[in-house]
Amino acid sequence: MHAIANRFKFYCMRYFLRALKYFVYIIVLAAILIVLLVLLQGGSFDIDTLFIQGKRSIYMMLGIFAVLSAIYPAIGYQKRSISFDCGWDELKPDLISVMKERRFKVENDMGNMITFISDGGAARFLRMYEDRITVEVTGGVMLLEGHRRNLIRVIYDIDTLLKNKKEEKDSASLSE
Repeated sequence: MHAIANRFKFYCMRYFLRALKYFVYIIVLAAILIVLLVLLQGGSFDIDTLFIQGKRSIYMMLGIFAVLSAIYPAIGYQKRSISFDCGWDELKPDLISVMKERRFKVENDMGNMITFISDGGAARFLRMYEDRITVEVTGGVMLLEGHRRNLIRVIYDIDTLLKNKKEEKDSASLSE
């Protein structure tokens, strides 16, 4: 029971940190956008002339940003499972090469669980260092966890790999 409580705390803290990162990220992007608009229009940086309701507008925007950043980790990160019928030891090197093609490298390999991170520094920075994809294998099922956009691309490639392996296996059994 204690392990479940610790895992729950871990996931809550990770969710909170992701939301905080997105909050800061959205504020920085909004500030850059506002500065660019003011510079292009030649206006002043006075808050009361910049926004109709002055400082109240800033608080409303911060509230909207807080709500968006609190919701996004729930819809932006997910878990997906893929079933496979070959051995994990046979599939693992192919999985690593698929991830290398997607510009991910192995961060940690613990046998039945592998974590991958983005290969490039600029890509990691733009993803706010939230680029980790975790692959956990139990029996003939892979459980993948990560950012939804990255996960969808990787799952498509893994499905293609599994289909190709099955076709090779079926054609080899037919030729015998």
